[in-house]
Amino acid sequence: MKTVSFFLRNFATIDHHSPYIFFLENSGKCNVHLVFTELTYNYKSNKLIEYFLKKNNITIIDLPRLYFKKNKLKHFIYKLAQNISEIPHLTFLNKIYRKVFFLLKNDFEIFLKNYYSNYIKFNMNGIFDYSKSDSINYAKNLVYEKNGQCINLAHWVWMWSNELRLDNMLEFNKEENTLGYFDPRDLCIFENKQAQDRFNKIGVAIEKSYLYGSARFTKEWIETRERIIKEKKYETEYKSNSIKILFFYPKQGQNIHNDELLRTVLILSKHDNFEVILKLHDSVNKLDVKKSLPKVVSNKKNIRIISNNYSSSSLISWCDVVLNVHSSVMFEATIKDKTLILLTYLHSNKMWFEDLSGFWKLSTRDDLVRCLNHLEKDKEYKPYTNDEKEKFLETINKKNQNIIDDYINLAIN
Repeated sequence: MKTVSFFLRNFATIDHHSPYIFFLENSGKCNVHLVFTELTYNYKSNKLIEYFLKKNNITIIDLPRLYFKKNKLKHFIYKLAQNISEIPHLTFLNKIYRKVFFLLKNDFEIFLKNYYSNYIKFNMNGIFDYSKSDSINYAKNLVYEKNGQCINLAHWVWMWSNELRLDNMLEFNKEENTLGYFDPRDLCIFENKQAQDRFNKIGVAIEKSYLYGSARFTKEWIETRERIIKEKKYETEYKSNSIKILFFYPKQGQNIHNDELLRTVLILSKHDNFEVILKLHDSVNKLDVKKSLPKVVSNKKNIRIISNNYSSSSLISWCDVVLNVHSSVMFEATIKDKTLILLTYLHSNKMWFEDLSGFWKLSTRDDLVRCLNHLEKDKEYKPYTNDEKEKFLETINKKNQNIIDDYINLAIN
């Protein structure tokens, strides 16, 4: 029986690969391996990984654990640097941690390649995202040497119509692409025609591209995940009749207008009928965000900052309204029929679908104030129809009727 190995880096990769893992394992048509490849990510804290750990026919290969087990002194140094970096107000300690992590990461890359040399065998396919590293390239080459096949599953970087989407991107680089990295031999799954066309332009052959849609953003998977994963539910700590707003707080470094971001939070805090959750990305330090907010906001009872102690999915189910800048999880909000509001004035990037309908687009601070005033009068108001919402979902996720079978057959052939 063929073995299909998923090379999992972090929360985002796990989030988008989990439906593939679940339905493939459920088919019983292959052996499923989960290979943990990120040194700093706490895999066991992930609810989906916790579920997969209980499956007898899924093999877990925890490479960070094996690395630290073999290098106990390095593990001690790393944990020490990590702990002291969390001491408030001593920013120089963060620099020490980053330096230690940089040195360990290079050493871990060597460890990964050595491990892959013995691990990757004949009759094995590999599932990757579009990330780039020496160890990923090494793993893919070994898969092909053993007559296997590599498949790439995208993480929605295609959303942007502009290329210079990060703070440090100051000029176009013809030798690099900002969509993702792939081997010309790889099979690539795409969520919509726009993504497929863009990857075809940067070198993915037509015969290697598969327009299957995203299993992550289907009702089937969302319902399945809620059935198999018992998420911690957020309990309202403010007024029981408040308007519940979930704000996916943007990561720094992605062309964010920070001063305007703080003003937005300040405006939200002034509406006492709103209970607002600022949901941080897993990689964002909660303390840094708290320090950046005006004191008047920090003292407001209707604003709460949440990191990874509640899942995005459970918070979407809790809320009435979702505010978003650049998180792809916004599509789940639309599937769950929550009011989706895009704060396009908070960044210098542009998503290719911004001119479509099916969501509420705010282009200025004026738009925000008018929007919030409108919601105070009617929290269920949406300036778009249900048909427009469904057309939007169909455009950004062009899924086939047989999406699960398509995914499974691609992995085992």
